[in-house]
Amino acid sequence: MTGKRLALAASFGVAELAPGASDAAAEDLVERADEALYAAKRAGRGRVAVAAAAPPDSAEAPPG
Repeated sequence: MTGKRLALAASFGVAELAPGASDAAAEDLVERADEALYAAKRAGRGRVAVAAAAPPDSAEAPPG
């Protein structure tokens, strides 16, 4: 392919996992990143979409 141009576009979905999160939260992380990726793709080529923050893990919430 010497001398030929190759067009490349990428979209990314980003999500954050809180320190000490449970395994269930890790599964949620993948789902939220996937949703963000599809949002980026719907918005057009070459986009990055960031997932909304996950709700606090109910197992780590203080009682009451």
